[in-house]
Amino acid sequence: MIRRPWFFDLVSIVVASAIWLPCAHWFFRPDVPARTSDGALTPTGEALLTRQLRLWEDPTERAAVLAKMRASNAEWDFMGRTFLVLALGNMSFRQPEQRDRYVAVMDRIIDETLALEKERGMFHFLMPYATSRPFVEAPARSAFIDGEIALMLGTRLLVAPCEGAASELAERIALLRSHMEQSPVLSAESYPDECWTFCNTMALAAMRMDDAIHGGHRGADLGRRWVRRAREAPERHRLHAGGLCARQAARMQWREEASPASDQQGRLGARAHFMSIVIDFPA
Repeated sequence: MIRRPWFFDLVSIVVASAIWLPCAHWFFRPDVPARTSDGALTPTGEALLTRQLRLWEDPTERAAVLAKMRASNAEWDFMGRTFLVLALGNMSFRQPEQRDRYVAVMDRIIDETLALEKERGMFHFLMPYATSRPFVEAPARSAFIDGEIALMLGTRLLVAPCEGAASELAERIALLRSHMEQSPVLSAESYPDECWTFCNTMALAAMRMDDAIHGGHRGADLGRRWVRRAREAPERHRLHAGGLCARQAARMQWREEASPASDQQGRLGARAHFMSIVIDFPA
């Protein structure tokens, strides 16, 4: 009996995998999208909404679900709150007859989030490595926490007036602006000496909400400067020792030197383009 060389078997597996794997996602696609082309919810979308509402109207079920989520990542708990509030804000305008129910759940989410932050500190919603070293700026603040809380508050106020939310939003916006302005890259820390682009764009979105609620254009002005700064070459933002996000800026400079200039410009340009589209900050 003649045996084939083992590499023929290996080649066959590789070829089969190359054909099969790109097609695998077709077997896991949902049968029905969450909403139709005109924005109305499908039965799938309605089921998702019903479940989320039930979780926040049933303390026992909510506690079990959040405990399981937090066992994997505390950020998931926090971001789940943010994006549910955003969704309920949308639904309040889409289904005004259900607005009172949606607003009640939004208030419950926001009140509980603020209470947990006050009782346990911002680290309750951060990953464990947030305590591995000190924040560069004191007192320590996280743009991730402040920015998304501001988004929740802004969404609530766009739906209906709320005196408590208004004062809390003003405080968060002032903190975010202060910390971002102190950074040579106009980005505040999310984790110790880590200025996450996602978190800072969320903070800028909250500032644009504040512009819409109270009038003015301070958020828009900061957003335009942020976009221009993002488009500049990173070497423009080298820091002296002890500056805010010094290690982060050093890593940005290292990536600039290690990456082709066209790639770096493409990444920064894409971020700036995203900001211009999503938050309307023409640069």
